[in-house]
Amino acid sequence: MMDGVDAMSNSQHTIAGVLIASCLSAVGCDSTTPPALPEAPYVEIIDVSSRSRGEDRILRVEPLDDETALLQELNDLAFQHFPNGTWVNFGPDSAYRQIVFFSRGRKIELMSWHPLYEQAPDVVAGSGGLIPLEGETREAFLAHDDPAYVAQRRVFDEIEARLRQRYGSEPGD
Repeated sequence: MMDGVDAMSNSQHTIAGVLIASCLSAVGCDSTTPPALPEAPYVEIIDVSSRSRGEDRILRVEPLDDETALLQELNDLAFQHFPNGTWVNFGPDSAYRQIVFFSRGRKIELMSWHPLYEQAPDVVAGSGGLIPLEGETREAFLAHDDPAYVAQRRVFDEIEARLRQRYGSEPGD
């Protein structure tokens, strides 16, 4: 009886392996080759006005070989605070800023609405959403907000500031 279970299990594993291999083959990979990620490092900052209206690219660069140290440093910083390489911080059908960069075979994709909505001086993007300040300063509000959320915002802002400092705000700056 035990042999029948083992044989069935092996058969199921073989079928699963064949299915996975054929799916990978359909997208250009064999069963031993993972899907390809871009090889060259790149940086992109995009303002997305809404999912239905499109995007405005603020920055897109492919760093030279001697510039990859900055990307590697920011890559490590991002993965310390966003272990899966992604942060999604915006409400439904809202505008947001997206920072994407690729280095060391890892892609970072961070999205937040706070850089766009906080252009209005009386609004803060807190851990609970967009909130009117009603006479309070943004700094005072954030001092009492969820510390983990505030830390993630600060890392997002630091990464964006360092990328803009190095590469400018427009391609070729």
